[in-house]
Amino acid sequence: MATASFDPLHFLMKISPDLLSRYAKHHGIDFKTKEKEAGEQVAEEFMKMLEQESEDKRAAFWLDTCDIDEIGTGNGCDYILNRAVEQGFNINEEDYQKLRNSKERAMYFYLNFYELFCETYDEYGIENMQGWRSEKAASKDIDKILVNVADFENGLKALYGKEYKGKNLKVKYLRKTERIIFTAYVEDAFTNDMSFKKGNLNPKTPRKPVFMAYFLYVPKEQLLEVKAHGGAKKIQELQAAFIRLMLKEEPAITNNVRYDFERVRNINALYFPTQATDFVESVTLKGLRLIHNSTKTSLIIDIGNTSRSGTEPIIESLKAMNIDLLDYRITQFKIKVVFKSQGKGRKRKVTTAITYPNICDLKEREIDIIVYQLLRRWGLDLF
Repeated sequence: MATASFDPLHFLMKISPDLLSRYAKHHGIDFKTKEKEAGEQVAEEFMKMLEQESEDKRAAFWLDTCDIDEIGTGNGCDYILNRAVEQGFNINEEDYQKLRNSKERAMYFYLNFYELFCETYDEYGIENMQGWRSEKAASKDIDKILVNVADFENGLKALYGKEYKGKNLKVKYLRKTERIIFTAYVEDAFTNDMSFKKGNLNPKTPRKPVFMAYFLYVPKEQLLEVKAHGGAKKIQELQAAFIRLMLKEEPAITNNVRYDFERVRNINALYFPTQATDFVESVTLKGLRLIHNSTKTSLIIDIGNTSRSGTEPIIESLKAMNIDLLDYRITQFKIKVVFKSQGKGRKRKVTTAITYPNICDLKEREIDIIVYQLLRRWGLDLF
């Protein structure tokens, strides 16, 4: 989950000398400084010292640091803390309150609850994924299908083997309330990287990277969602493999339209009713992507920030541009949901783009699942 945007010096500047020393010791590195406060001086001292260590130690240090940086956000640390409380871990409140920022809090969990950190890191990454493709599937008891994981692994090996990939392949799963997410770790074909070896540049260093394919199964809703590289055809092959090998059903992939774009096109009759228990403050139709029926011209409408809600802002924009939606096919619509503030926290907001025929960029967080439920209630989610 780590990204290329990671800035080592900026990260180290946020870590107190004491915590940085503990973290370095975890990696077998002895770091001492006279500085008492986090900042550029400590970060530069550490960077110079780290350069004296072996390449293997430096690599291990930065790989773990990237993970800490990635989950070291307000939401990420809250996620780990909630998991720790749910599982009964003994968090020292006094020590935790002394931590000055989310990077230090993430490092605290790494040092004190390493297994929880690793487990939660994977969960957090999956929950924040977007771009799942949906298909209807039979409803099967989760406990009963778990015995089929070995068959699923062998089937995926055969599927990817046609592309000379997947010689080594492992499927793991993360079980959640009424849903389960399977991750297939697939060994890729050989690729050549550029690397230095003993100071000399080698432009053809062979390696076999590992990529992932994800399968989200919700039996109660008869829903299978897949996220993987390879385009629509590969997704359909993976959907079929899951249905055949995990559910032991004959696959009939339909690629049916999951979301009701016609309902959105009938914009004057489009409403977003909510209940008090939803804690929703406002719902706004934020944008449309259109294709003209005759000219096939594409048009994107985005109303930006507005204090009004519902469909009124979009309707006014359409009138101003003299656009009749009956002349267009809607290929994407955007909806923004603003939730009421709970306690002292900020208002939670979710903006989702739904793309024809069955792609939605909602994540797997609890708040996104609520939005899924709202879409179904409004008649926009047909699954």
